[in-house]
Amino acid sequence: MEEYIDLAGLDLGMAMVSTTWKTASTKGTLLKACFAAIMYEVWCERNSRIFQNNRTNKERMAHDIKTSICIRVWDNKKLFDVVCSL
Repeated sequence: MEEYIDLAGLDLGMAMVSTTWKTASTKGTLLKACFAAIMYEVWCERNSRIFQNNRTNKERMAHDIKTSICIRVWDNKKLFDVVCSL
């Protein structure tokens, strides 16, 4: 059975967080890092499925997203500690 990601609420979510992104706050920085990491990992998974006929399990994908977020917030000690402790 195929698994699909439901993107129906993506526009609503983007509208909701876009106002927070406009500030240089810690929350805005974290939202940007999370969104970028999730989109990148979903894009990589899509390409892997299409071009290599290879699938990643959910746990591995979650680990890759968390790692990507940690790398993106490396310069912000407060955020780095919070994200990497999850």
